[in-house]
Amino acid sequence: MRIRIVSTAFVVAVALLSMAADSDQGGKSDSLGAAALLKTARNALGGEAKLAAVRSLILKGEEKARNQYPGGTPEWIVRPYEMHMLFPDHFVSVWGPGSLPIFKPTRSGFSGKDPVPALVPGKAPAPAWQESLEMQRAHLGRLMLILLLRTNGASPATLRVASGSESTLEVLGLGPFPGYLELDKVTHFPLHLRYQLKMRTASGPTGEISKNIISADDWRDVGGIKLPYHLTMTRDGQIQKDYRFRTIQVNPPLTAADFR
Repeated sequence: MRIRIVSTAFVVAVALLSMAADSDQGGKSDSLGAAALLKTARNALGGEAKLAAVRSLILKGEEKARNQYPGGTPEWIVRPYEMHMLFPDHFVSVWGPGSLPIFKPTRSGFSGKDPVPALVPGKAPAPAWQESLEMQRAHLGRLMLILLLRTNGASPATLRVASGSESTLEVLGLGPFPGYLELDKVTHFPLHLRYQLKMRTASGPTGEISKNIISADDWRDVGGIKLPYHLTMTRDGQIQKDYRFRTIQVNPPLTAADFR
């Protein structure tokens, strides 16, 4: 590997850039290359200042989810869907009635350390809630990366350039395994976020590891920043969920009370 000697002034300038990116976006970078790559990508999405100013999001559209019930039809469950986020630690999914009669309007997520919808007063969360909360916080962290190139203060992550790639960031801290955020080499927009999860059922861990991908496309301008109107979530090579959004609101007036 060739090492190039650069001036002290240049090293200081790039180090300050790295510190600024960490401070503004809530994430850490352990390499100057990651800081430079992030800055280029964030500028492509609208600039560091505009991305850092996003405090809440509401995405409304439709979810197509693969039917996990044996013998059920159709193969895909289609229903209205909304994603509400209040950073750093409030997230809820809101579903309308599904294409199968058993699927009723519902909502699920977390408000700080509490589940959504709220529990009956005086009722303690189930023992598995803490593990579920950690998984959902990590999921919000991944969504923030793919949507805004930011990391979530509730689930901080460290970013560095992945070995052997000039356009992929290795993500450490969002779950037990590293993730990999691939950026488009031309537009610099996020393309895919690859990560692994330990599989589990209602009775506990299975010991298996799944390979997952969140992909983003159909980027459009919303209030001066670019956001994707299409997300897909893939597990072990098979699409599990497909989201197409009709509207995205940046900084809607959400408060913690909206997540109870």
